[in-house]
Amino acid sequence: MDLIDYDILSIKKEHFRDCNIEDDFFSSLKTDYPGFRRWFSRKCDEPVYTHRDADGSIQGFLYLKEEKEDEDYHQMRHPLEPKRRLKIGTFKISENGYYMGERFFKVIFENAIKNDLYEVYVTIFPHHELLLDYFIRFGFSEVTTMLDTGEIVLLRNLKLFEENWYQGYPILQTNNQDFYILPIKPEYHTHLLPDAILRTEDNSKYINNNKAGNALKKVYFGRNLWKHRPNAGDIIFFYRTKDTNNASPAHYQSVITSMGVVSNYGHADLIDITELERLLNKCVLEEHEINEIKRYSYKYRFIEFIYYGKLDYRVINLAYMRDFGIEAPRGIEIVANEFAYNVLKKSGYSEGIII
Repeated sequence: MDLIDYDILSIKKEHFRDCNIEDDFFSSLKTDYPGFRRWFSRKCDEPVYTHRDADGSIQGFLYLKEEKEDEDYHQMRHPLEPKRRLKIGTFKISENGYYMGERFFKVIFENAIKNDLYEVYVTIFPHHELLLDYFIRFGFSEVTTMLDTGEIVLLRNLKLFEENWYQGYPILQTNNQDFYILPIKPEYHTHLLPDAILRTEDNSKYINNNKAGNALKKVYFGRNLWKHRPNAGDIIFFYRTKDTNNASPAHYQSVITSMGVVSNYGHADLIDITELERLLNKCVLEEHEINEIKRYSYKYRFIEFIYYGKLDYRVINLAYMRDFGIEAPRGIEIVANEFAYNVLKKSGYSEGIII
């Protein structure tokens, strides 16, 4: 299986041999699986995804394995039918994971889709209730149990759209949805949407831990959200505005980079402080800007959205938009389906599945 390399944030592709099994991070895995040491040693040359903190300590570990049609499932109470699928062999995040769990799900689904593996499954012990709930939120459902260990087998079918806590991610449901375009300034764009980094930007600025960058559920606050009220499930294209340090005109420089699906919209002054704090924790504003929102909440509205990912090609610039009679948006603007489908067709979107 060809695993994707990630150049931004702090997810890196390493090998088992690069990880110290004596690290406290692996203690629970050694407790749950008596043969974990031997298994870990056998995998020494295989690739894994890791998330390390500033001191180099592992805070996240993800092992993915492609299974073929001849895989033996006799240890399952109700064996899975033979087919190619992706197994999540190990999924562990520390309590200081910086929303890395959501990031890992993005990695899982992107690798599955890239390798044409449309079923993904994992086995989890029943006592890991929070982890079980996490997978269920992403659309996994219990299909059977393991006879030898008692683990629950959870499976997700990526050819079937079902509503879940993450709006069906990574399947983009376009039927009966409205499309919007939302401007975002360069100084916020790549911190909030790091996967949509432009070729002209410096990757090294976006490798540090960033809660909002890692999260799939993100939040955009602004005074420019009053004109329309998007509903849950509506699709937003993010339009990176002109960089004032770049002499190139906005006609060519400003570009649609990525998209998300709305999960919530509202007025900052109509929610309690606990909910406001939760939402502010998923944006990339500076402390003085956050304090401004708290003080003058009646001026601000917010959009909480699921980040579906970057578009493959950044070809939809302001010049192209003007061919459709669309000028540079100053706030959230609704766009015609014809334009939206042109964006998807010309830009390409390989990180998810469009239906």
